[in-house]
Amino acid sequence: MNRSPETPDRRRLVIVGGVAGGMSAAARARRLDERAEIVVLEHVDAVMADVPRSQQCTCR
Repeated sequence: MNRSPETPDRRRLVIVGGVAGGMSAAARARRLDERAEIVVLEHVDAVMADVPRSQQCTCR
């Protein structure tokens, strides 16, 4: 885990892939550590563009 001098107690996490699995991992990481710096890398412009969503989706 890489920590910068400015944020010694803040975790940094990089997730590769922004479809359902990557976004699920990011959401889980956020629930486990609200202070973490979470970066999701995706090779398309719209994250989760290929994942069908219902009318009640609360994705942010």
